[in-house]
Amino acid sequence: MKEKIFILKILLSIVGFSSMSYAQQLLVSGKVTDTIQNPLPYTNILTIPKKEQQDLTLAISENNGN
Repeated sequence: MKEKIFILKILLSIVGFSSMSYAQQLLVSGKVTDTIQNPLPYTNILTIPKKEQQDLTLAISENNGN
C-alpha cells in the first residue's frame, strides 16, 4: 500500500511540473492614465484573450502608472 501511495505521489509531481512548463509570459507596457492624463497608481490591469483557450492575465501598475 505504501508503494502505491509513493508511486502516486511521484506521478502527481511529474504531472504538476510538466504543466508548469506550458506557462507563458505576457509583456504589457505603457502608462495607465485618467481622462486628463494623470497617472493612476496601483491600477489593476486585466488582459482578455481573443481565443477562449487562453487564460486571463492580471497585472498591477506601479505608483507612477507604469
